[in-house]
Amino acid sequence: MITESYTIDLFTREWTINNLLSLGVVWMLWSIAKRLNQSQLAQMLMGMSVVLFLGFVYQNAYFIAHGSWNLQENLPFHLCGLSSLICMAFPLLKNKQPWFAFVFYTGILGGFQSLFTPQMNHYDGHLPLYLLYYVDHLSIIVMPLLMYAFQKRELPLFSWFRAFLNLNLLTVIIMPLNYLLDANYMYLNRPPDVDNPFIIGEWPYYIFNLELVVLVLTFGLYFLVKTLPELLGLQKNKFYH
Repeated sequence: MITESYTIDLFTREWTINNLLSLGVVWMLWSIAKRLNQSQLAQMLMGMSVVLFLGFVYQNAYFIAHGSWNLQENLPFHLCGLSSLICMAFPLLKNKQPWFAFVFYTGILGGFQSLFTPQMNHYDGHLPLYLLYYVDHLSIIVMPLLMYAFQKRELPLFSWFRAFLNLNLLTVIIMPLNYLLDANYMYLNRPPDVDNPFIIGEWPYYIFNLELVVLVLTFGLYFLVKTLPELLGLQKNKFYH
């Protein structure tokens, strides 16, 4: 059975190489997307959704084949897993805007946090699982960014606060589920194994600290994407094809 988690410490050689490569992939996908028309961009995003889905199927099949799949650890109820599910479902959603406004914050912030302090649960040295960790987390960062920059997706004034409230609603749902399953989804029962600078104190105090961190980061991300184009002399509608 696969029960170990694999963490990568900050600023180690492995951490540095992986994050430099990740930045290169983000730059490459952005460079490709800005040269596409709307139809081609939609096909690119659909392709990314398909890749996420195939990766999801592969990971679960691998754990089942090795006798390691269980309700306590393999449901997609971590924040990045939920963001990944939304990104997979985008091609099937008729009204994408509310889902986009949510996953923009959860995907980008959760994805960056997972790249900054990587923790691979159920890792046994199998290379595809290692690669899929980065594929998943890069996808939930890149897809919302491309949708915002190159499609007519908007972030309403208080979208950051609604995302924060929805995250708290998820917490209310996940906490009793964790109790019933003896699980630790969204790391609400105990902190992750990785050394995360945002995890301060023991349970339950680190959760209250994270509440403040998430509130500041969601507003900070909203403020950044709204002001950075103006600071650079760009207008968002110039991105559209």
